[in-house]
This record gives sequence, structure tokens and C-alpha cells, in this order.
Amino acid sequence: MKFRIINLLLLTLLVIIPRIGPTGAYFSDYGNTLNNIYSVGSVDFSLFGGSDISAIVPGYSGTQALTVTKDGTLDFEYKLNEITRAGDTAFCDALGIDGNLGDIFTISGASDDLEINYSFSNTNPSLQNKSCNLNFVFRGWQIGSDGTWGLTDEEIFSTSISSGSWDNTPPVISGINHLLATPGESN
Repeated sequence: MKFRIINLLLLTLLVIIPRIGPTGAYFSDYGNTLNNIYSVGSVDFSLFGGSDISAIVPGYSGTQALTVTKDGTLDFEYKLNEITRAGDTAFCDALGIDGNLGDIFTISGASDDLEINYSFSNTNPSLQNKSCNLNFVFRGWQIGSDGTWGLTDEEIFSTSISSGSWDNTPPVISGINHLLATPGESN
């Protein structure tokens, strides 16, 4: 009798246990209405700018114009997110670059113009005939978003800057020896 009760309990458990487990539930809803149109906008832009800059020497300062063109359907905000540099590290570090990094701009028309300013004042001769490749990473997002959600786009503007040659040797002036006379001597 005891054996029969144990067998009956085991059989019951074998039937019940497989049925205990994850439970799934599905829900779907469909609605039909007439004359409704759903549309989705897009955030898309492109960057156009000047050519590479070459043969700069100490004392150089210049501007490179960039145009941000709206290719999508939505107005958006954008900013220059970061500047990556490759090439000669010392030369890249010696370049002064002002591209309003982190400032937020809004495009509500077809395009927007901005400038990137460069300067170079280091006279170290080891920086002659060097190059620096720059990637300006621009990030755009739909108006009303903080840039972490919604429609976004990212574009990269690449340019290269190279240095030229300059001479740091002081000039030799001849014919003025009388100016270099030692005090007390007469010419």
C-alpha cells in the first residue's frame, strides 16, 4: 500500500512538474482608420569645405570655411563633437585650432556656414616639412532631443595641413664693422 501511494505521488509529480515553467502571453491590436497618413522625417546632413592647407610657416593664421547642408527633411541641431589628429604629433600639437568645439548650432534652412580658424607660431626647425591630418567629427540630432535619443546623424570633415620650410639663421650684414667697434677704440 505504501509503495502504491509513493508511485502515485511520483506519477502525479511527473505529470505536473513539466507543466510548471515559463508562461507566455501575447498581445496584439490592430486598428484601421480611413484617410490617415503617417510619415517619418529624417536627420541627414553633409559637410563641404575648402581644400587642404600647405606650406605654412611660423606666423601663419588662416580660416577654412565649412558649409553644413541639410539633406534630410527635419530641422536639427549640431555641434563639432571632437577633432582627431594623425600625422606628426609635435606639429599637430603646435597647431592652434578653433572650430567652436562643443557649441550647438541650429539648422532650420537649407545650410549653415561656419569657420575653422588655424594658427601656427612655433619656430622650432624640427617642425619644418611636417603634416597633420585632421578629422572634424560633427554630430546632429533632431530639434527637441538632447542628442541621446531620436533621429541623429554623424559626419566627418577631413583636411590636411602641412608646414613648409623656414630659415632661422640670422642674416649676415657686411660693411658695418665700424658699428661693432669695441668701446674706447676709434674707427
